[in-house]
Amino acid sequence: MTINLSHRELSLALFALEGSVLPANVEDPCSPDEHACPVADSLEEMFGARNLTPKKRLARHLTQHLQQGWLECGLMNMRKTDHEQLGTSNERIAREQELYATRMAENIRKWSCEIELDSEEQRLLSEAIGRLPRSAWLSMPRTMWRLRRKVRS
Repeated sequence: MTINLSHRELSLALFALEGSVLPANVEDPCSPDEHACPVADSLEEMFGARNLTPKKRLARHLTQHLQQGWLECGLMNMRKTDHEQLGTSNERIAREQELYATRMAENIRKWSCEIELDSEEQRLLSEAIGRLPRSAWLSMPRTMWRLRRKVRS
């Protein structure tokens, strides 16, 4: 089954699976421990990815999609700028960073991805969403119902 998830829905699904343990930052996609690099994928398949539980494999799959979204939306380019090296005023840099952050937030709001789930992954995700606290359902009911409907379809 293929589902289309927005950044918010994907983050919520990952939170439901992993609790509060979400990826804290975006790493270089070709760093040795990152999954986007083909060499790392091959080595990981040979030496340990097979030992993961189905829940951990699903969480890892969702994390990869989330990180790919961050890359596509420009989160990798969000970094502190060296003011002296640029030779520009702090005010100008602050405006540029604010404009970039606004653009990035808009990109993330519009971003979505298609995720292929087998029946076991679909069941695990549905159960995890069902275990989210009542406060999640009260604070974002439309998002919760939409996500639940997508996962159950």
